[in-house]
Amino acid sequence: DPIFTDQYDSSQWPAMKAHLANIFITAPRATWTDLLQHRDCCYSEVLTMEEAPSHDHNLARRSYISDGGLIQPSPAPRFMNTQTVMPRMWRRDSDRADILREIGVEIGSDDNENDRQSA
Repeated sequence: DPIFTDQYDSSQWPAMKAHLANIFITAPRATWTDLLQHRDCCYSEVLTMEEAPSHDHNLARRSYISDGGLIQPSPAPRFMNTQTVMPRMWRRDSDRADILREIGVEIGSDDNENDRQSA
């Protein structure tokens, strides 16, 4: 396509972007993935957080971890001969006291806690 002959000319990038958008809008994402995913080209789907953990690429690399139904990206970087320590996944409400203690905030009885919150 002639529009891409000078791909490093940044003044042409908006036109190139628009041209590509017009091409990609002609078919659903699944069609482009089927066409491009196993080719010698730079292509990757843009996945939602719901889709990403079950994608073949992410499964093979153990890119996501799950703890009690909570899914999050695995710690990075990961090195070949270093064991990855999986973080404890905090439960927002049930672990609040543990979280505060871990960052050095002392909590008292429920009465004192309520006093601090209303101050």
